[in-house]
Order: sequence, then structure tokens, then C-alpha cells
Amino acid sequence: MNTKTKVFISLSAAIFCFMLLALRPVNIDLDDSYEISGYVLSVKETGGPGDIFLTLEDDETRYYINRGAQNGLNISELQRVLTHKKVTIFHADHWTPIDPLGGKQHILKLMKGNKIVYDETARPQIVTKKIP
Repeated sequence: MNTKTKVFISLSAAIFCFMLLALRPVNIDLDDSYEISGYVLSVKETGGPGDIFLTLEDDETRYYINRGAQNGLNISELQRVLTHKKVTIFHADHWTPIDPLGGKQHILKLMKGNKIVYDETARPQIVTKKIP
């Protein structure tokens, strides 16, 4: 085997491993999640199609609800009810080489007080359109 073939095989294997790590599904088990509480600074629909991002005070991490708008969450209602309010976020314990420092975290469950705003872990999925 010549050097070019070895380099090609090695590079192909590295790309394949990278893709496996980058595209693996998010574990939505709450037992394997992290819990964080804080005051919401902003709620925006950015990123992927229908993704809803929340930023918290004194926290550089951006938390997102994957395809939240597509699943019935109303961005205006979320902004009205959550901005400057204390929430509890349960986010997935998920590392990917696309975001190696964890700057974006996948929200599994979002609560305001004792009210569930969003819960990806429930079967069937709970998504409130009108938040109390």
C-alpha cells in the first residue's frame, strides 16, 4: 500500500468517526440531564428551522428548544411570559465536535415555577401554546 492510499484511508476513517460523533441523537432521558435556573434575558427564534433560543442572565450558554416553533410553541407568547422571569431548564448531557465547548445546549424540559412550559421527555410531547 502506497502513502497516498494510507493517507486517504486514514482521512476517510477520521471523517467517518467525526460524522458519527456529530450526528448521534440527543439522549432525552431526564436522569442524564443537567438542571439550571436563572432569569431569562431573551427568547428568539433563530438557528435551525423553528429553533427557539433562550439566554439567561450571567450565563454565556444559549439554550434551545429544537424545532419549538414547528411543534406549536408561540414565540411571542414565550417572550411575553418568560422574559425577565425565573425559569428552570433541564438540558441534555450531550457533547458534539460541532460545539466542543458546549455553547449551545438542547432543552429537554422548561419550567416557570411549577408550571411546565415545554417537555420533550414526556410521551406524548407536552407543548403549551398558552402559558399560564
